[in-house]
Amino acid sequence: MAIPDKTLHRAFDVPLEPGNDAGVRTVGEYLKTLLIKVWREEEGFDGKRPFGNSSWQDEVYVALIKADLLEGRVDPDGFIDYFSYDAGEAFVAAMIEYLFR
Repeated sequence: MAIPDKTLHRAFDVPLEPGNDAGVRTVGEYLKTLLIKVWREEEGFDGKRPFGNSSWQDEVYVALIKADLLEGRVDPDGFIDYFSYDAGEAFVAAMIEYLFR
């Protein structure tokens, strides 16, 4: 199922939790910072811990779940309780595709 453009566009402005590992305010800023980091660090880029922690993708997924753009639940401590990682990966990939078309 295709994700509507207005939904993808809105996702870039979804706020991230303060104190996130990338030190940014929104999902869009997070993805931009990640791409710049990949570009600058080249083969030295650490895909497991690009911002210091191995759960870096969850910061984006939590924000999108809280914004009701992805189905799932976040527990009171801010961790994912349940969620389809396949759906999350597909959604973020669709955001990136949207950005570069």
